[in-house]
Amino acid sequence: MSHFTRIQTRLVAREHLLGALRDLGFAPQVGRLEIRGFMGVTRVAEIRIASGTPGYDIGFAQVGDTFEMVADFWGIQDLRQEEFVQRLTQAYARRAVRAQLAEQGFSVAEEVRTAEGGVRLVLRRVV
Repeated sequence: MSHFTRIQTRLVAREHLLGALRDLGFAPQVGRLEIRGFMGVTRVAEIRIASGTPGYDIGFAQVGDTFEMVADFWGIQDLRQEEFVQRLTQAYARRAVRAQLAEQGFSVAEEVRTAEGGVRLVLRRVV
């Protein structure tokens, strides 16, 4: 029996998603790829990363303007779903914010991780 979970996200920019996955130490593959789960059951997605548990992948399928995460988290032993989604969302937001700021002429002078796990950016803008 398959336990695939589909998680709707607000991840819209492929380049930020790929960069965020790399920031977290993954090597994303891009294309029409099979995502593996329990007993070899598969789903199709455009982006795939290895979960660390043999035979189980995590994928991202584009649905409309956003990417949906697809994985059989029941079998993935080394990643907790909630923690992974939180870390990925934060890494994605960091990349998206930096890109938006760069478009507006800002550069990041300093980046500090807070005790609560957030990120504080000190910006610089040359006029």
